[in-house]
Amino acid sequence: MDNTSIERKLADHEERLLALEKKLLGAPHKAASTSIQRQISPKEFLIEKKPSGEVQKTLVLCYFIEHKLGTSPFNIDDLTKVYKLAKEVIPSNLNDKINKNIDKGYLVEAEDKKEMKKAWHLTDSGEGFIDQLNKN
Repeated sequence: MDNTSIERKLADHEERLLALEKKLLGAPHKAASTSIQRQISPKEFLIEKKPSGEVQKTLVLCYFIEHKLGTSPFNIDDLTKVYKLAKEVIPSNLNDKINKNIDKGYLVEAEDKKEMKKAWHLTDSGEGFIDQLNKN
């Protein structure tokens, strides 16, 4: 191999390597952001979404569990815990609020139980409803 073909191969490899790095890393990242990303609390999330009534409040907190805490499916214990974190009064019949959201198509029962208890997750309709809630 002569120097020209070696240089071409090297340039080709360099091009391919850069393309792979771009795919893996995406756009170049800034070194360090000066602002710190703060996690929102369940109470702040409720204030932001402004649900009307206990059924919507339950759905908002279900969304919080899935999207902010990364827990899916979730059970009654998860929901009770988030109600307490938000310093909200837990509805006397929380399962009724869940069932009303199931009837609306916003929640669905998970196939498997979680910790020997019924578990649920949001549907696309439920996520869409919360995403649109209190949008300006």
